[in-house]
Amino acid sequence: MKQLGNLSIVCAQRTDVLMQIYGGQVSVHVGEGRSGLLFLPHGMMTK
Repeated sequence: MKQLGNLSIVCAQRTDVLMQIYGGQVSVHVGEGRSGLLFLPHGMMTK
């Protein structure tokens, strides 16, 4: 959970980043539109 907290702090400081937690899995969207990037951190589960 500490890693998840650290990731949320970093994401909150950036305006071009969206962090989502859905179904126990974390995803991070970086950028806008089609040029954006989806990042699924390995091992980051909320359960």
